[in-house]
Amino acid sequence: MVEVEVDHGKFTRSVPSRVGNIPVKTVPKRENSLNGCTVDIYENPVPGGLQIGTATNSNGKYSFGTTFGAVSKGGTRYMMTVAHIWDACQSDPLGKQAYIQRHPIGTVQGYNSAADYLIVSPGSKTFSGNVQYPDGYSYPIGGWFTGTGVANLIYQASTVHKIGVTTGMESGTVFGDRASYDPTCINFDGYGVNSTCVTADGDSGGPIFQKDSNDLIWMINSDTYGSGNAGTMNCGGNTVQKYSQVRGTAFYHLHNSYGFTTGTTGTSSTK
Repeated sequence: MVEVEVDHGKFTRSVPSRVGNIPVKTVPKRENSLNGCTVDIYENPVPGGLQIGTATNSNGKYSFGTTFGAVSKGGTRYMMTVAHIWDACQSDPLGKQAYIQRHPIGTVQGYNSAADYLIVSPGSKTFSGNVQYPDGYSYPIGGWFTGTGVANLIYQASTVHKIGVTTGMESGTVFGDRASYDPTCINFDGYGVNSTCVTADGDSGGPIFQKDSNDLIWMINSDTYGSGNAGTMNCGGNTVQKYSQVRGTAFYHLHNSYGFTTGTTGTSSTK
C-alpha cells in the first residue's frame, strides 16, 4: 500500500484508490511542529502523543506540550495533558482554548496544579482511545498500572517507553514512585513516578507506558519534569537541552484520588 498525504484545505481533487495493483490510501498532511524536531499529524479523533498547546500562556507566549491520551470521568471523555503548559500555578486556565497545531480542539474543563494534570473537553474534535507513535502508527490504551503494578515494574527493572513531540520515542526503566518536585506548587501529591526515559521541553504531558504483546498500551504516568544532563539536540536550528530522567504523577493516583479512568473499552482495566 502507498500512503498519500493530502492537505484537504487546498487539494480538492480525488485520489485513486489503486494504481495498477497497488492500493492507495490518503492520510492528512503532516505538519511540522513548532519546535521543528518532529512531524505531527493533525487528525480527528485526536490520540495521545500529539502536540497540544495554548493560544498564549500567562506570559503572552504560545506554549505547547504533548497529549497524554483520552481519559474518562463521570461518563465523559476528555483529553489529558499537564497543567503547567497553561501556567496553572500562576493563573486559572479554566475555559481557555486548547489547540493542536494551532487548530482548536476544545476547552479546559478541569485541572490540578499540584498533581499537574489538565483535561480538555471535546469541541470540534473527538478524542480516540489510542496513543500515536512517532512513525504514525496508533495503538489502543488497555488501561493503567496500579500501585502494585508500578512497584513490580521497579522491582523487575522492566523497560518502559515515553512519547513526546520533541524527542519522539524514548525508553528506560522506572526507579521510584514517591517523587516530588516543587513544594510550592507541583508536588505530584507525593506520587511522582521517576524513570530513566530521556525528555526535553515540549514532551510535557506525553505518556510513560508499557506496550504488551497484544499491542495494548498500559499507562504509568505523564511527563512533567526532566532532570539530569542527556546532551542536546538540534530542533529547527535551535539547540534544545535533553534530560536523562523524567517524572510525573502516577496515573493510579489520578484514578484513586480524582476518579479518572483510561482505556479503549472504557472499563477499569489495570495491571
